[in-house]
Amino acid sequence: MDSGFCVLRGIVELAKRGAYASAMIKKRQYWPKYIQGDDMKEHFKDKSVGDIDALPGMLDDIPFHIFCLKEEDYVMMLMRSYGTMEKKSETLHIIKKGKKKLHSNIQK
Repeated sequence: MDSGFCVLRGIVELAKRGAYASAMIKKRQYWPKYIQGDDMKEHFKDKSVGDIDALPGMLDDIPFHIFCLKEEDYVMMLMRSYGTMEKKSETLHIIKKGKKKLHSNIQK
């Protein structure tokens, strides 16, 4: 999905039907409708590269999050209708591959 038009409305409509989605947020001439990109960039101004945050929102009683990741020269932003950064539970899976053990943490 292209975030240049009102994609957040589309993401919310998909969520109402049980399909969850994500779209990159980019400023062309203006920020996409409902997105206060300059405020989010200001929020990350003094943060370190690699810092993340998920800013919650609500549209038509459907929750969404703006996921942000601080890069060296910009803040990557995604609007999404699924997941948060809140840790619900953790399961450790160990997969043996030859002599190597691969560990992965999965959050539900």
